[in-house]
Amino acid sequence: FTTTTTIAGPIAAYGGTIAINGALTATNANITLGATTAVTQTQAITANGISLSGAGNFTLNNTSNNAATISAGTNDAKIGNLSYTDASGGLTIGNINNPGVYSSGTVNIETLNGDITLTEPLLTTNATASAIKLYADKNKLIGDGTGGNVTLTGNGDITVGSGGTAMVYAGKSKARFTKRGYFSGRKPSFKKAVITLQEGQKIDFFQNI
Repeated sequence: FTTTTTIAGPIAAYGGTIAINGALTATNANITLGATTAVTQTQAITANGISLSGAGNFTLNNTSNNAATISAGTNDAKIGNLSYTDASGGLTIGNINNPGVYSSGTVNIETLNGDITLTEPLLTTNATASAIKLYADKNKLIGDGTGGNVTLTGNGDITVGSGGTAMVYAGKSKARFTKRGYFSGRKPSFKKAVITLQEGQKIDFFQNI
């Protein structure tokens, strides 16, 4: 994509390497990107939902990206590394073509303004100290006191490879944990939760802990 493209409907692109060098907008619809090597961008993508597939690495960090929902890969066909930035309105890890995000590499998902909600699984087999990083409301300044939530609901959970670490950054202070794992409260700066899981383990928060 080398020029600005706006379509009143869904957009799908498949290939070895995909470079988004022109703004890409699917009005009231979804964008599907499949790559065996890599997807990169210099211009923003805008859609209701984004679906990613293929074994490639996806680096989508344009600060004007805007989507309501993202999904990537499947448990049997994982994508590589994923790095995604969303500008505003919050982001749901949900179901666009396939439910959840499944990766064999590192996963870094951030919202500059808005919450992150997981209604489907977020899984990587990566076992490093930076296997998963979630940043909610990253643009909030210290002293603001209104940073974002990271919420797990429905089928939402987080799984990393054996010995890997999941880091959750949310600008909140009081954490009220339910069985589904709901991060809430308020704080004037980011609060970081560092979570290390053994193989096959999942995050499971219990109420009133």
